[in-house]
Amino acid sequence: MTERDFSVKIMTAAKLAIRGAVTIKHSDRATIGVPDIQVLALDKASWIETKYQRVGEALKSIISYDQILFCHQLATVCGGRAWIAVFSERHVSGLSHQNGIKETTVWSPRGIASHLYPNMHPSAPEFLTVAKAGCEPFKLWNYSPGDDYGSLPGLIRTHGAIQVNGWYPHLIAQVIREAVLL
Repeated sequence: MTERDFSVKIMTAAKLAIRGAVTIKHSDRATIGVPDIQVLALDKASWIETKYQRVGEALKSIISYDQILFCHQLATVCGGRAWIAVFSERHVSGLSHQNGIKETTVWSPRGIASHLYPNMHPSAPEFLTVAKAGCEPFKLWNYSPGDDYGSLPGLIRTHGAIQVNGWYPHLIAQVIREAVLL
């Protein structure tokens, strides 16, 4: 699997989940730094940066500070509708590479910034500043389908990220759908 494969699956799932949605894949050299996917529906834009984290790869090595900053700027002007979707693999002792743990994590830009840069805090659209005392620490919500969670975008905003075992592009489509319909 590649980042592109995940992007295509998310785009397909979003089109199925949101009637009339238009999805755009940004993937040329002129759009470096722009999130991979833009979904337009009901006069609202949503942005998704997709990342594939291979076994042993550090999260910080696959997403740059500038990408997080730009996603934060987009979230600020789009009513919070910008996320970073990470499809990851972890090796588990005794299991082959093929049978490793697969996870889908959907991050808010603020959540991933506080996780990767603990003394940084996205506080304004233009920059990330040093966190102030009392800043909410990063929390990860382990989501299970069927949970009474209110809304997925609300959970991500509150906890910084949601995570589910397995690779679920439909989870990202559901997040977008709920954010667009709110």
